[in-house]
Amino acid sequence: MAESLTSDIISRTGRPCNIKPGRISEYENGRLEPNLLVLLAYARLGKVHLELIADDRFTVQEFREQLGK
Repeated sequence: MAESLTSDIISRTGRPCNIKPGRISEYENGRLEPNLLVLLAYARLGKVHLELIADDRFTVQEFREQLGK
């Protein structure tokens, strides 16, 4: 996941970026919040709207259902 996010950000922005695998775990466990570029990359890779990732009105279950479509 870290490599995919890094590649997406670099290809879209041309900016240097190196997301380490441990950082992904920190995002997923709520210890860190990803910046906007990372959120956008997650949305593109998951083929979902950014709102599903960034809006706390959505539950994890609703997010999983959207990914399953």
